[in-house]
Amino acid sequence: MKKIEFWQNCDTKSLEILLSKTKDIATFKNIQAVYLKAKYNMNAESVAQITGFSKGYVWQIHSSYRNNGQEAFVLCKKGGAYHINLDARQEKELLANFIDKSDAGHILEVSQIKKKYEELTARPVHKSVVYRMLARHGWRKIAPRTSHPKNSQVAMATFKKTSHKWCKMA
Repeated sequence: MKKIEFWQNCDTKSLEILLSKTKDIATFKNIQAVYLKAKYNMNAESVAQITGFSKGYVWQIHSSYRNNGQEAFVLCKKGGAYHINLDARQEKELLANFIDKSDAGHILEVSQIKKKYEELTARPVHKSVVYRMLARHGWRKIAPRTSHPKNSQVAMATFKKTSHKWCKMA
């Protein structure tokens, strides 16, 4: 079937029903691009101005609809883990080695974790990659306190004044 015949025989009622039922804006705009072509025979430039798409993308939508029908409106989710070094299971296994050390009371250094991470990935990574991995798995930085929570400035001042009296070295 030629393009012109396809658009003349296109069922606009089903497109209107799809437009009224859809809740996703991206899907709505894709259906709208096809609907405007089918119902009003608008060219790609006019449809692009109305929908906010580029002319080339409107052509892609039209072509996809001609070839696949309403399946063209089923959009794939955007994004994904295209640039991950380790998946979640591998990260957990890596951190499992260090959990034993931390449970024993040892202080963990990010440089050690980074070294193991680089061994697994066989490429250098920035330290922030390791910190983000630790944050994903609920690890946090715990630093020793700088002062005791029950310290008193008054007690420290009096100790300084009276300490030389009982100190044998003074």
